[in-house]
Amino acid sequence: MAPSRPMTSIVLLVCTLMALQAMAASAYYNNGSDDGVTMQMFEEWMAKFGKTYKCHGEKEHRFGIFRDNVHFIRGYKPQVTYDSAVGINQFADLTNDEFVATYTGAKPPHPKEAPRPVDPIWTPCCIDWRFRGAVTGVKDQGACGK
Repeated sequence: MAPSRPMTSIVLLVCTLMALQAMAASAYYNNGSDDGVTMQMFEEWMAKFGKTYKCHGEKEHRFGIFRDNVHFIRGYKPQVTYDSAVGINQFADLTNDEFVATYTGAKPPHPKEAPRPVDPIWTPCCIDWRFRGAVTGVKDQGACGK
């Protein structure tokens, strides 16, 4: 008995949907590119360095950073005068800003406050800091430096 036409259409539709789902999953895990940076590569890196993430959204975010860093590493061509190397290490899931903020102790500069204007009427013409206990009077230092 030959399969009915509606049944063949349903099977064909299901197969098509499954193929589209597989293509979408492949595009998701490869970010739609064929650059070789895959979720499997990221998972292996996570296992090697003991990385875990609290939720799937954070893992996706870190994968995007990881992928960008791998692209940078693959395209890195140092100047002839530099003796440097780059590679995938435990920091591959961090942006440059995150790395600097976390591991270098560098702090972004704070905007300086503008000095407050002083009314010249209230500014003393001279201050003798000796009377305020800030410094002592002149003393004989003897043969200093000889």
